[in-house]
Amino acid sequence: MTVYIAYKLHKLYPKQTVIQFSEQFIGRFAGKILGFLYLFFYIQGTGHITKA
Repeated sequence: MTVYIAYKLHKLYPKQTVIQFSEQFIGRFAGKILGFLYLFFYIQGTGHITKA
């Protein structure tokens, strides 16, 4: 379901980032906060330290 939503949003707003089209949905200030949260959780989910 998440992939489908991401695909449809990309088709509707092909040259915009997640932060840019979220600003259109919920306003500039709230869109920036949502974008920050998205980036924070993305970095937390993908950034991990491996032990050598």
